[in-house]
Amino acid sequence: MERRNRLNGRGTRSTSGRRGFSLVEILVAIVLLGMMATGLATFTGYVGKSRVLGRQRSLALVVAQEAIEDARSRSFATTTDGTTTQTRTVARFPMSVTTTIAANGPSMKVVKVSVKNAGNHELQSFSTTVFKETH
Repeated sequence: MERRNRLNGRGTRSTSGRRGFSLVEILVAIVLLGMMATGLATFTGYVGKSRVLGRQRSLALVVAQEAIEDARSRSFATTTDGTTTQTRTVARFPMSVTTTIAANGPSMKVVKVSVKNAGNHELQSFSTTVFKETH
């Protein structure tokens, strides 16, 4: 009796007993691995940029707080209206610090501080009010 499960109808071996991979299977595997590698590289780049931007935001917070404290530490009479821009480098990151002071009545001035990175992306922005001293 002939074993039909090992042989096909023509007396040759069936394909279920073969070993190895076909060219199509290898190409499909390479394409899938390529797509996964591309996705992983894109994700890694995104995480790296987010990490750097987060670090810049943290440093910009400190810079903005220093600028606000500097404006608040001056007397009302020496706090002049106008806009000043400084470039500071903090932990190898160049930052542009813009301070705008505007009178808002005879006894009050508004101080706005904006910190941007080298790409002109605003990292932090704060405002405060300085009041005239009363004796």
